[in-house]
Amino acid sequence: MLTDDQDHLRKALTAAEPTLERHEEIVACAERRVRRASERLDRAQTELAEAAEALITAREARTEWIANNPDPQLMML
Repeated sequence: MLTDDQDHLRKALTAAEPTLERHEEIVACAERRVRRASERLDRAQTELAEAAEALITAREARTEWIANNPDPQLMML
């Protein structure tokens, strides 16, 4: 049999029974988490598109530079 102190400690360490209010709070937290993740995903997709465009531009500039600036050592062969 538990003493009053042990019973009080057991009750303190035991999770409370779920209530509708608690479930509503959990759902609201999950909804906020989904909304924040969606916003981060939108920003990441925008950043990815911008980075991909910058890569294409850089590669094109490199190709153009190579075409307009032949290696002088190759010309000596």
